[in-house]
Amino acid sequence: RANAASMHIIGGWHDFFLPQQVKDFEDSSRCGNDAKITIGPWHHWDVVDFVPSVIRISLEEYSRHLLHIEPNSAMDDFPVKIYVSGAEEWRGYTTWPPSADSCVYYLCGSVSAGGSLEKQPAHRPDRKETSYEYNPHRPTPSVGGASFNPFNAGPREQSKLLKRKDVLSFCVAQELEKDVDIIGTVQAEIWFSSTAPSADLCLKICDERPNGTCWNVCEGYSRQFNCCGKPTKVIVEIGPTAYRFKRGHSIRLIVCSGAHPRVARNFGTNSDLGETEEDQMIRGVVSIHHSGTHKSHVVLPIALDPYTVLLSGV
Repeated sequence: RANAASMHIIGGWHDFFLPQQVKDFEDSSRCGNDAKITIGPWHHWDVVDFVPSVIRISLEEYSRHLLHIEPNSAMDDFPVKIYVSGAEEWRGYTTWPPSADSCVYYLCGSVSAGGSLEKQPAHRPDRKETSYEYNPHRPTPSVGGASFNPFNAGPREQSKLLKRKDVLSFCVAQELEKDVDIIGTVQAEIWFSSTAPSADLCLKICDERPNGTCWNVCEGYSRQFNCCGKPTKVIVEIGPTAYRFKRGHSIRLIVCSGAHPRVARNFGTNSDLGETEEDQMIRGVVSIHHSGTHKSHVVLPIALDPYTVLLSGV
């Protein structure tokens, strides 16, 4: 609309407001409004880098619209300015999301080894599903990511989480032969079942590094009710991201049913929060199905668009 107000949205890859901010930018751009978005390597409480950047960008926008002073910065030439973690560089794009090649990885299980991510679904898998027990009395903890806790937000090493029995992981078996830039929204189609009436799905894309450490990149969450014990398809947005998986690294998907206390634990019942007593909580066996017609998979957006490296940052 001609009279629509301009907007410049500022967010961080590990900020819990980011999915809504990205949607606001997409909707405003679709309507032809003067919209911009800047996304940095920040979490919500990153006062060292995030807050100064917000203040500087805001003052530039006020100067441009109220005082008609154009900022003397190449950054202003691009409506989309993002920091690509892993590559450790700022980039300018004309649209969000930029063009990408959808790369599909199928979840595969094995009796003799851990789960894997494969380019093709298993033709004759030796394990049709992989299961774990979720216990609401001992919920799976949150480790990093878009946390409200400033001391447990942003990138965090995941090895301790991976040792838990209520956590599954699926990893690309071969190390990457070249750098891979994932820019856009990561999605997953998961076939799951639970013996409890209600269960959560928490999915986390991680960077498996040559030194054996594993670091979170982006995360998505979905709460399901009226589980009937039969495989159900769930679409999970694992989140917008811009990340370079470097040559020699690998991509790991973590699957669990909790991120406590970032997300209130699921009591295993169909009741609303606050309506379940401690002794009424229900344990549940959660199964991730990955065979036959139940082809659980994750879709990674591999960046294709040309971009401009913004050497000055924000």
